[in-house]
Amino acid sequence: MKHYLRKWLKSPGMEDDDFDIRNVLDWDYYIERLNNTIRKIITIPAALQKVPNPVPRVPHPDWLQTTVRRMNDKRKQKSIKSMFGVKKPVLGDAEVSSPSLVDMEDFGGRSAAAAGPGRPVVHSRRRRALPRLSPDVASATDSAEAGTAASPALAGGAAVTPEKEVRVRLSNETVPEWLTQKKALWRKQRKDRRAKRAAESSQIAKGDSSDPKKQKTKSGLGSMEGYVRNAAEALKTSEWHVLEVRDLSSDGTSSDGTLQVWAMVGNGSLQRIRIKLPRIVYVDSRVELKQGLVGQLLVKRVERHLPHNRSCGMLYEVSMPERLFQTGDWIGQLKPSDPSVEPSSLDGLGRLLDSVYETGTPLLLKATMHLGSVCRPGSDRGGKSSREYELMELSPVARPKEGGEYLHPKLSYRRIFLYENVNARKKTGLVGVFVMEGGSGDRSSSSEDDLSRPQSSSDGSFQLSATCHFWVVKPGGKRVQRSITARQCEGLFGRLLAQLRDINGGGDEGESSNDYACLSPESNFSVPNLSYVPDEAGAFAGANDVLNKYLQSNNGPTLLMSNTARPDLRKLVPTCNSFPMVPLAFPPGPAHDPSVSSLPALNWEPTAVQLCLEAYIHAGAVSFPRRVSCARFSRVPLGNLGRDENASMFDVLYARNLARSRAALWASDAPGRPDLGSSALAIGAGAAGADSACEADGGNEIWSDDCDR
Repeated sequence: MKHYLRKWLKSPGMEDDDFDIRNVLDWDYYIERLNNTIRKIITIPAALQKVPNPVPRVPHPDWLQTTVRRMNDKRKQKSIKSMFGVKKPVLGDAEVSSPSLVDMEDFGGRSAAAAGPGRPVVHSRRRRALPRLSPDVASATDSAEAGTAASPALAGGAAVTPEKEVRVRLSNETVPEWLTQKKALWRKQRKDRRAKRAAESSQIAKGDSSDPKKQKTKSGLGSMEGYVRNAAEALKTSEWHVLEVRDLSSDGTSSDGTLQVWAMVGNGSLQRIRIKLPRIVYVDSRVELKQGLVGQLLVKRVERHLPHNRSCGMLYEVSMPERLFQTGDWIGQLKPSDPSVEPSSLDGLGRLLDSVYETGTPLLLKATMHLGSVCRPGSDRGGKSSREYELMELSPVARPKEGGEYLHPKLSYRRIFLYENVNARKKTGLVGVFVMEGGSGDRSSSSEDDLSRPQSSSDGSFQLSATCHFWVVKPGGKRVQRSITARQCEGLFGRLLAQLRDINGGGDEGESSNDYACLSPESNFSVPNLSYVPDEAGAFAGANDVLNKYLQSNNGPTLLMSNTARPDLRKLVPTCNSFPMVPLAFPPGPAHDPSVSSLPALNWEPTAVQLCLEAYIHAGAVSFPRRVSCARFSRVPLGNLGRDENASMFDVLYARNLARSRAALWASDAPGRPDLGSSALAIGAGAAGADSACEADGGNEIWSDDCDR
């Protein structure tokens, strides 16, 4: 069985864990489809009927949480109509109404007063058809009526009012006139709709709320229709502050070229949008190829500088769907423009093609190059309402109009910090989830606080309060001896905060050179949960439950910051897929480096908690602001800076400069194996890049080019 799976999947290196169905299929995609179906059939109707979530593993979306919260709000203002009612009619002796009609069949039965409304009386009247006039007579009659109506106005000297357009009746003889009249009507309606949309867009940009139609739209925000309408309008007209561009597949290589974008849209909402990327490669051909749309390929002749300054005969840019590129069958769709040199087989075509470039360039790199940190939909998208965009439909924005910078302080969002430090050999460590209080924009505790520039705040004014949940991983679980308590963790945070604020606190002329001097000593820190678990699976399950409860409480847009280097974090904590993730580096020092640090053999829990608190304070006061500054400089989304922001900035900026200079990229997913051109025969045989890859020592991970060709 395993032999046939390896052969079918073309992966001879598959081992034990690779045969799991979750690794073979795109498991995250099917889980998401199942969750969407459960939401449509079960959870959304239940929530709208004020029934608790019957499927807790499928969390409610943010818009539904807002709707349910407004429906169940105890402080909701009542309508004045609910305090009054219609008075019921009183039937007495003094009130004598006219005798009601009684049907002849009911005569002699009940009295008229007791009969009630009785049977309904149906009145029928035959509709008389108007005599049909011939076209000549009708035109003469219309002209006579028009002259009669216009003559009094002309005689009296009054202004002439335009006549009402005569409707053309549809018949076999009047089809051209009827169609001409309808086209004019449709043209006028389209023009009116465009003018209405332009007026509404200008009012939204100016923040004008005097329009009664706009107030009516605002009043419907609590409904599903209002939420969908406003979200779609914001996607079309507002700028996107891209937080993360994520690959949907579990192995990091998108099989269909679809990526997921987490973006803060102009109205302050956090939305997930899918973008689709075509695979673009460059083919160096010895013969002239057909251009334009050839099968599923879009072929165009271009000029590019090839790696190692290679010379080329005729270079073509070939664009195709990612699924077609993965199969390798696209080579056979290329056709020479001269029918006399048509190859008889794929091998013959491969001999006519010299090399193929950019076959190993990551799609994530191309998306990051094009989108930048702020983008917006282009005008060429038209009236499409789908939430899936093509990459070319989005255009980068160098300087945002709203706020003037990426992630400006007016955007409202919150932050959560996930800490993980578990020794795989000793099976001991600590997992923590910090739900940080306050936030940016409307959620900020102070109007002067800027999460991206805490050092600009006055000394001792920047709040770093949080609610923390700890899971101590220790073999034995609850039965082992506990060396630390929740109260001790809270005291340790206060002492550590005071020590960090006092380090190099004094500077010349009263200025502070300490990055932590801005932190407020009144920052609140509470530990409602400190649990001992026997293995890391229990710790990650507890962290997943905390994040799931946070999602269901509808706290608005939230970033999930994490310092863990584990690539399988999203599998261990599935709720991480519902947040945009921002990877952060560990604080400086060997004690925080998981590869070289080690905890004491005995009584190691207080040391682990102290390292965790140091990482949290460093993330809130130093690491996160530095990442935002790097994202603004390089125009790279915050979640795509990776563990080393300097290397990530170099990759994207270098690729943009190469593309601007019309040079082919040689970036590759394989470390130390640059994409210097692949043979067409190798691509057709399913071994793209094998003939040109070479091992390189040192250099950047995706730009290594130290081998001699």
